[in-house]
Amino acid sequence: MEWAKTRSHARFNLATSGLLNFPFKEFPLQIDDLELTATGGYGHEPLIQRLARHTGAAEQCVVTATGTSMANHLAMAAVLDPGDEVLMELPVYGPLLDVAEYLGARVKRISRRLESNFAIDLTELATAITPGTGFDCADQSAQSQRRVMPVETVRAVGELAQRAHAHVLVR
Repeated sequence: MEWAKTRSHARFNLATSGLLNFPFKEFPLQIDDLELTATGGYGHEPLIQRLARHTGAAEQCVVTATGTSMANHLAMAAVLDPGDEVLMELPVYGPLLDVAEYLGARVKRISRRLESNFAIDLTELATAITPGTGFDCADQSAQSQRRVMPVETVRAVGELAQRAHAHVLVR
């Protein structure tokens, strides 16, 4: 991933999700216009209010994230404690593995195989998930040709996790 982000000369580099370097002097703004902190500091208040109304959640329970990697981090940090077991697929989106390790989780891997078109092997998952499993990451991006995971698979993963009282992150 580091090579793809720092050394690739591809015309359309899909390995990055940020902006290219852009000097402040080229922005048509003053530095004070870029203030990012606000009361509470948990996101754009009208967005939080709208999400709370839409979901029926209390506003103080809504947290927004800047990008998917931060959202994944927040979700995992909310439910994992150091030493918790986390199931992660092989292959998996690298930052998911990094967050689990950063949070002190014990990572257990299950494989997605070419011969099954990288589908989740529910039998292998059922064997791997235990009452000690706190979290399972189902990474849709590991799907061959970026196809969406079938709803039946998502449901089966959820049912296995529910029996083990585990959380599931479908990315």
